[in-house]
Amino acid sequence: RLQLKGDDKLGIMMQPERHSWLIYEKYQKMGKNMPIAIMIGHHPMYYFAAAYTGPLGLDELEVAGTLLEEPVEVVKCETMDINVPAYAEIIIEGEVLAEYREDEGPFSEFQNYYAQERKNPAIKVNAITMRKGAIYKALQHAPPNEGIYYVTVPMGAALMRDLKNVAGFADIKDVYCNF
Repeated sequence: RLQLKGDDKLGIMMQPERHSWLIYEKYQKMGKNMPIAIMIGHHPMYYFAAAYTGPLGLDELEVAGTLLEEPVEVVKCETMDINVPAYAEIIIEGEVLAEYREDEGPFSEFQNYYAQERKNPAIKVNAITMRKGAIYKALQHAPPNEGIYYVTVPMGAALMRDLKNVAGFADIKDVYCNF
């Protein structure tokens, strides 16, 4: 989630132990800002792919391509060497500032509760590109909300994988997550 902080600054919530945080920690150890590209608006399969929790290093664009049953066409960002999905409505390019924290939140979460305000990193925005007539895609967090599906479907797939492969429930047939 992102919080508008100024003309070229966004607050960002990154959960400890999640992939974005682990990557951010590597940049912090080097004393460097972490490059980031944020996609707003595209095919729903991109949101399912982004919400899927796989191993660190899993390419979410490959997951999206698998869900779409075709390779994902990408383009290079304007200000950094990061590829993003072509035909996205909006791309925000920037860097997560190393060793910088400020108050972020409170915002509603997909489970329909508000997370507390806390010190989180911030993004310095370097560029925003968009399609002509771009549509801003926002997820609303009030019942019924579409964001719940973008999280619970991939969560169910990850839970099924772990129940079969880690916990040894080989005969499990289905998993349903309900928030």
